[in-house]
Amino acid sequence: MQQTERFFRYMQRVENDQLAAGDDSFLVHTSPEGGLDTVGYGHKLNVLEKSINTVYGFDLDTLTREQCDYILSMDIEQVASNLAGIVPAWKKRSQRQQEMLVDMQFNVGNVERTFPKFYKAVLKNDIEGQRKEYKRFYTDKLGIKRELKRRNRFFYSRYLSPEALREWG
Repeated sequence: MQQTERFFRYMQRVENDQLAAGDDSFLVHTSPEGGLDTVGYGHKLNVLEKSINTVYGFDLDTLTREQCDYILSMDIEQVASNLAGIVPAWKKRSQRQQEMLVDMQFNVGNVERTFPKFYKAVLKNDIEGQRKEYKRFYTDKLGIKRELKRRNRFFYSRYLSPEALREWG
């Protein structure tokens, strides 16, 4: 997948709008989903990174915005590489298809298992199926399922709106 500047900026905004807007207090922050902290733009710390206090060799205590950008870029590359190994005909997929799958996989983990109908719609280039199945939700502390409205709006605008589809060709 070609990691374009536009896709990179999109991922910054959907993963950590505060940091993208210049708020450095969000370089390392508590994960809204619970568990270990989140670094930069959606990099969920793992146990090893937490124990050695580094991500990709960067010290978490002295992290900079530029390092968070690098971490996001590496994470996108890693997700795309993983998908290339499991998505049939990955290299023949359009940039749009690849970006949608990378975005979903980055955010929710295994997109094929978590959003199987969406995944199949992307592979078939079934726009109506994609529109029907793209919305993401979370369960709040009270156990109530809530839509990730902002994220879903950004996704729709970039990939599924009539304007976006005209732009993608």
